[in-house]
Amino acid sequence: MNIYIPSSGRAGEQYTLRQIPQEWKAKTYLVVPESELHLYYHDAKVHRVGLLGCPHKGIGPTRQFIIAAAYPGKVCMLDDDLRFFKRRLDDRQKFADAFEADVGKMLDTIERSLEHMPFVGVCAREGGNRYPDRTYFNCRLLRVLAYRTEILSKEGIRFDDIPVMEDFYVALSLLTKGYSNLMLSDWCHNQRGSNDSGGCSQYRTMDVQKTAALKLQELFPDFVTVVTKTTKTAWGGQERTDVRVQWKQAFASSGGTVGTLD
Repeated sequence: MNIYIPSSGRAGEQYTLRQIPQEWKAKTYLVVPESELHLYYHDAKVHRVGLLGCPHKGIGPTRQFIIAAAYPGKVCMLDDDLRFFKRRLDDRQKFADAFEADVGKMLDTIERSLEHMPFVGVCAREGGNRYPDRTYFNCRLLRVLAYRTEILSKEGIRFDDIPVMEDFYVALSLLTKGYSNLMLSDWCHNQRGSNDSGGCSQYRTMDVQKTAALKLQELFPDFVTVVTKTTKTAWGGQERTDVRVQWKQAFASSGGTVGTLD
């Protein structure tokens, strides 16, 4: 399994990369716009990771570029601004900071899980206390996304079919075709802030977000409901158009079986 970290406008601010253990860095690549390659040379050299220039703009086309670069094989895509935690042994509704060894164990588990699961993710910190068991099936996955690229290719599922919310689009496409997902819950992650400077904030406006939400509802009307949300910190506290997704129902509609690959 190779690790790819898409990034833009955040040279020198590689929070995720700083937490990748040394044994995984030989399989880790920063993926940045071609025009920013020179800005990221220092990050790649210091952390001893690969550096790829992507000719496309936007996270959807960038993720598809990564899938093509990793094909055929296993791929894990990590947002560039993540902080990782491990679930506490004394109280599984609480978390402690994850160290490099913990992150390494998480990545090892993701890789092993892809042997028998089509796509795998890790619990988000928000609401993570509600997932005390070690594993869950057919849940919302974001920020930490791992796939078997040959399945995406076989089914013709592409990240660049939608400009943002591309991770939800791919997840729903897989679930409705009978491919189950797995969420690992011994670890969790959060980020600095949705739509923080750099990254998707360079192009993901309120209108772009709304268009993508409506497109998801159009493509998956039985499982996606468009809603308006307000958060305390993300998007400057503004109201935004978002979606509510029935993930388990999407998989159930396919008649598939948990863990089925064909």
